[in-house]
Amino acid sequence: MLIRYSCLAMGTQFEAFLFGQDRSHLESVANALWEKARSIEKLLSRFDPASEVYRINRQASEEPVRISLELSSVLRTCCGYCELTQGSFDVARDTANRGANRHLNLDSTKRTIQFSRRGITLDFGGFGKGFALDRMAEILTDSGITSALIHAGTSSILAIGPGPRENGWPVAIGNPYSSDKQSSVGNITLSNRALSCSGVFRPGQEISDVVDRTTGQPLEIQSQCVALASSAAEAEALSTACLAMGYARASVWAVERALGQCQIGFVERFDGTPGLRWISGNPAQSFALLEAP
Repeated sequence: MLIRYSCLAMGTQFEAFLFGQDRSHLESVANALWEKARSIEKLLSRFDPASEVYRINRQASEEPVRISLELSSVLRTCCGYCELTQGSFDVARDTANRGANRHLNLDSTKRTIQFSRRGITLDFGGFGKGFALDRMAEILTDSGITSALIHAGTSSILAIGPGPRENGWPVAIGNPYSSDKQSSVGNITLSNRALSCSGVFRPGQEISDVVDRTTGQPLEIQSQCVALASSAAEAEALSTACLAMGYARASVWAVERALGQCQIGFVERFDGTPGLRWISGNPAQSFALLEAP
């Protein structure tokens, strides 16, 4: 049986589609998933006064702030993605919304963080949702769930196993140029992979919060970057970074770094019609296939 569960956490709606034979077991696993999502929210939220990140944003410009092992690991991972993407992915922001990773002073021995100047904040955004999905996937594995799909607001998705029909989990790629939430540019079939979609503008948004790191200015032209990776956190980092780079720079960057099984594509208008074109890898020959909507 395939059962759907949902939960509000981290400012969005998480959903889990769990496939199995024991309804009570599936329900118990779903409850564990939501407990994990809420615990990650307590760790990474910049709005919750009880979270570590909220405390860091308030105190780290004044003095070193001691952090947990888990947050220390997350920050090191994010710094690694920042270096890999030449600053296009950066969870540190200054007052002008520019990347500010260089102003983070992490002391791994003392397990502290300090900002080198005022006006710096941490904002994990979509990466936090991807990180939560990866931790939730560990619960699914430990619970013996071999076929499931979990997502955080549909922009971050992780598929486990072949799906109920043994041919993968079908996922629609939204059309960023349409106000109809059901409009898509095609479908991708996922199995044991994560997908992230990052767009320049959210519905109703006039000024993008995605910044071109070379100019320090918000992006002005609608586009959407799709990234497929082995983990949801990696997919989030890549889709965010490549969207900020734009198609041309991201194409060169992706080829130079030989991203392995990661696939990156852009949803843009081609001859006036929205469509998705891949800039790395060949999903049709590996684990994903774009089909007509």
